[in-house]
Amino acid sequence: MGTVIEEIREKLAKYPQARIEHDTSSITWYPTDPEGFLVRLTVECRSGGERYAVYYNGSREDFTHRGAAVQAFGFGLSTGCRLREYLRAGRAVRWIVEAWSPRRQRWEADWDFVRVLRALAFSWRRLTVRHLQNRIIDLDDEKAVENGEPTD
Repeated sequence: MGTVIEEIREKLAKYPQARIEHDTSSITWYPTDPEGFLVRLTVECRSGGERYAVYYNGSREDFTHRGAAVQAFGFGLSTGCRLREYLRAGRAVRWIVEAWSPRRQRWEADWDFVRVLRALAFSWRRLTVRHLQNRIIDLDDEKAVENGEPTD
């Protein structure tokens, strides 16, 4: 098995229209739709092994397990993930990653990330919220779910 970056590149090869940038320690998927959001995975080598960070626009979640990081990267590209982004003065200050719950038929918060200093600096400005979603991986497609891979 190759590096985590190679693994993700292989899976994204099915989408030649996607704009992807990578180097030895990161891979970034840029949205093709203005209602989508950036998805990035970074790798940091430490004495205890590799550590991973997955970003959805300005939010960040850290992982120590490679499989969980790859899954989080793919989740950000799926129909089961939505990013609620809070802006003040046109600047993003908070992100809530939401997961679709088929059982409850609603979006539920998964992780929450706030840039505290930015939020405080613009706290007097009007707050706006926008919902962003990438729809590259269709979680309603049983084959995609079984294989853990994007579908055409």
